[in-house]
Formats: sequence, structure tokens, C-alpha cells
Amino acid sequence: MKKPRARDLKYQARILMAGKYGSLAGITFIMMLLTMGLDGLPAYAFPTTDGFGSVLYLVSSILINMIYYILLAGLMQIYLHLCRGELFRYGDLFSAFRGHPEQIAIYSVLQFAIQTGAEYLFGYAFSQIRTAPRIVQMLPYLLILLALAAVLLWIHLCLALVLFLYCDAPWKSAPELIRDSYQMMRSNRKRMLCLYASFLGVAVLVLLSFGIGALFVEPYLYVSLALFYLNLLEQQPQGNEDDGE
Repeated sequence: MKKPRARDLKYQARILMAGKYGSLAGITFIMMLLTMGLDGLPAYAFPTTDGFGSVLYLVSSILINMIYYILLAGLMQIYLHLCRGELFRYGDLFSAFRGHPEQIAIYSVLQFAIQTGAEYLFGYAFSQIRTAPRIVQMLPYLLILLALAAVLLWIHLCLALVLFLYCDAPWKSAPELIRDSYQMMRSNRKRMLCLYASFLGVAVLVLLSFGIGALFVEPYLYVSLALFYLNLLEQQPQGNEDDGE
């Protein structure tokens, strides 16, 4: 089966979204509000990060990250419904809470660890670059930044299908979802990277519109990614899927 190119997926996405831009923008807006509210909770609840307060801040950040990823799984479910020609509702955003959210919660801890480690390493490298007296002394840290960015991109591409896979098989464990995503993406990482790169132009428009354009660009991106996932799913050998419970 021929693998569609980025422009083919985007064309299909525009067809599917026709007449539904208002609903999708509304769902995106709700998700943005929830995300902003969740992001501000740890700092509001624990303004001091000394001693025991830092522990509470860390725990609350992990829990909030869990909630965010469970909501994100519900958002991916909405886009899968759209791509499959099924009805979707605003309430589907919370659908993962009614299934097996513990699997997404486990996966979110992995993502939190990756994000926290990356922030620390990036911060350290940037601090060394700022204080380096000569360009030659900056080079090792610039190379570290480039290598770290490449590793993070590789990890993201390998795990890109986890939430979509969860929507179709919520009974699977987090390690199984990660394994399946890795296997499906093994020979498709370049294709997904090209799909992301094709959105760089509209990303500039989002910046120029002070973020308002994200209400329309984010659904466009996610529908394209959902189509990418469904195309890969069709190419998988039949009979290898686990039965649901």
C-alpha cells in the first residue's frame, strides 16, 4: 500500500475538517484553558519551594502532568472519531478518565522525567555558554545542545503514536503501548518529521496572530497526525492485535 505524503494527509485533513472548524476550535480553546489552569496550579498552591515545599511542588507537578496527558488522550480520541467519520462531542475530551487512565498516567511519568531531565541539561549547557569567555570554550556545550535536541526529537518520534494506540486499545499496558509505537514508527520517523516540517509556515502565522491562529492550526496538525496513524494501522499485519477486555 502506498504511503501518503505530507501534502496528501493535509489535503485529507482539510476535507474532513470542512464545516467543523468551529467545533474543533472550541475544543482546542477548552483544552488551552485547562492546560493553562493546570500549569499554574503548582506555583499557586506551593509558592515556596524550600524543603518540604519543593517535594510537594514536584508531586503536584507530576499529578498535574498525568491529568494533562489523560486529557490529551481524550483529545486524540476526538480526532480519531473525526477521521473515521464518527460523531464526536466536547465531552469526549474527558473520555480517557472513564477507561484505563492509569496506563496514560504511567506514560506521563516517563514524559515528565524526559522533560525534566532535558530542561536541566539545556539549562546547564546554556549557563556554560553564557559564562564561557571564548567561542572555542562554547563549542563543546553547543555540540551537547545539538546532540540533546536530536535525541529528544528521536524519542518524540518513537513515542508519537502512544496516545492514538491507547485510544484504540486502552486495555494495553503502558510498556506495550510504547513498544507498539516504537515498532510502528521504526521506518516512518522520517515521514512524520516531514509532516511536522510542513507545518512550519503556518506556525509562523500562529506567532504573528499572537497565538489566536493555534485554534485552527492545532486541529489541522492533529487531524493530519491521526490520518498518519490510521494509514500506518492499515499497513500492520492482520491478526497481531490483542483482544480487548
